[in-house]
Amino acid sequence: MPTDIWSSLDDDIPLVPISGTLRRLTESQEQVATSHLCSNLAEQSRLEELLEEKSKPPLPTGVEKLDYLLATPWRYPPLQHGSRFGRITEPSLFYGALTLETCLAESAYYRLVLLLDMQDPPSATLRSRHTVFDANYKASLGLRLQSEVFADFHDALTHRSHYSATQQLGTAMLEYGIEGFEYTSARDPLSGASVALFTPTALASRKALNKSEWQCETTAAGVVFSYMGLPGRVVSFLRAQFEVDGRFPRPA
Repeated sequence: MPTDIWSSLDDDIPLVPISGTLRRLTESQEQVATSHLCSNLAEQSRLEELLEEKSKPPLPTGVEKLDYLLATPWRYPPLQHGSRFGRITEPSLFYGALTLETCLAESAYYRLVLLLDMQDPPSATLRSRHTVFDANYKASLGLRLQSEVFADFHDALTHRSHYSATQQLGTAMLEYGIEGFEYTSARDPLSGASVALFTPTALASRKALNKSEWQCETTAAGVVFSYMGLPGRVVSFLRAQFEVDGRFPRPA
């Protein structure tokens, strides 16, 4: 399995412009949390302003005109293990999925990571509420890692737990000046596609589009998303769908 994917291309970089609509899920918790601490909307608004000023990293240059949902992913550093294509020492990427199903599959995996890594997990069900939204993207210098050109690297690109090859590729793409790229999701059982953007300029939208509200229930057995706008619209994932040889993989 090749690990140095970029060098294996022998300088024949298959650059293509990419564009489309991505889906992303975020937890709807901030306003709910602050509303319990305030007696009126004015107090709540002021509390949220203070939290914005004191407890959050500053917004990086280039996202000033983006709304909250589009700006937030750029402001936080990567997780302790980095991300699939980003090292902990590099700026965060903006990740999204090309379909709702892929978006929910990726999110379900990380809900399970959260639950299984809790020191004191809930006795039954972890409940949360989320917003799914769309955003348009457009990158002149792009790559499609799900294309036949990268077929020999499929296993490395979609490895369930080891990010070393993809992070190495991510560094090479960042240094080359790639603006964004599409790739096959490692979490979606249907192998749908996702997209990652290196720069806010690759976002063609300035505001989140088509927002919808979802409830989520996470247990050790799996994750269930329920669409709040249409009773009966349920999307579920079993923990076993993410396991490898009977074990739940952690990102590393």
